[in-house]
Amino acid sequence: MLLVVSAVRNASYFLSQITQISQIETVSCEKQKKGYTIGRLTINSQPAEPAPSPSSVPAAAPSPSSVPAAAPSSVSVPAAAPSPVSVPAAAPSSVSVPSGLAARSAPSPFCDTLEPTALELKTTVEKAVVLRSLRKTAALKPFAIPEGRYPVVITWSKKFRKWLPLLLHVPGFEGIRIHAGNTAADTAGCILVGVNCKPGQVLDSTIWLKRLKDKIVEAKDRGEPVWITIQ
Repeated sequence: MLLVVSAVRNASYFLSQITQISQIETVSCEKQKKGYTIGRLTINSQPAEPAPSPSSVPAAAPSPSSVPAAAPSSVSVPAAAPSPVSVPAAAPSSVSVPSGLAARSAPSPFCDTLEPTALELKTTVEKAVVLRSLRKTAALKPFAIPEGRYPVVITWSKKFRKWLPLLLHVPGFEGIRIHAGNTAADTAGCILVGVNCKPGQVLDSTIWLKRLKDKIVEAKDRGEPVWITIQ
């Protein structure tokens, strides 16, 4: 059992949508030397992601075992020829399996997100070089966290005085959370959730944060790990 929260980022301006975050707008505000990134958040519960592939392999094994069984029958009577005709009939059933997998891989969007502007819009220095230097990283913050896959837990935040989702092992950052907020002024790298109705803003943030926390808590209660993919 696995709960995957995904965030997808596109370098597009003023798109009306929130990645896994799937559609995003990245805007550099010259006046404030600060910008924002709007994206789309999706939640994909994958209770049987590893299971289908192994189960289908053993399922394929019996079919070849039935083929040798068909061999002796064909030796005794030529009328056994129709049995290979039934073998192609098994092909359509295998076609339906990938279609189900494809359906699971395209979950519907959950809500919108807002983050600081992308690091690439603030410097021409390579991202890897910046993240290796604490001085350069501190000088360029705030900026959106690096793309990657991070485990998510819910812990007590002393700053916000409430239980909030926390992303672990984010390069160059500590204490990256998912919390409520409306504009880039409300985040120093954390992910804000809500609905992107106005340029550079997410609204109804508190409502969507509670809904997301409920999803994460439910997954944790079932013993499922929770991961977020930023891309």
